[in-house]
Amino acid sequence: MAKNIDKFQEELSRAFELDRLVRSHIIYEAITLEGILEQIIAAHFCPDEAKHLWFQSLLFREGEVSFRNKIRIFKKLLTKTYPDIY
Repeated sequence: MAKNIDKFQEELSRAFELDRLVRSHIIYEAITLEGILEQIIAAHFCPDEAKHLWFQSLLFREGEVSFRNKIRIFKKLLTKTYPDIY
């Protein structure tokens, strides 16, 4: 019985470690994707590249635009302005 409990705890520990690694990778990729969306939106609405960082900060940080809304903005931008890409 104790052997089964030890084996179960070992397997559970492995599952938690794998979950932690996968979850951290997903979060990392989502953060990267969010930054790319911000850059694309900034490039479209603010052609002056020197002002992109300021534009992104003002719109996305000060305006507190969520990741979901950034995706919505990007989708609308593609459908209206770049339908061939969409």
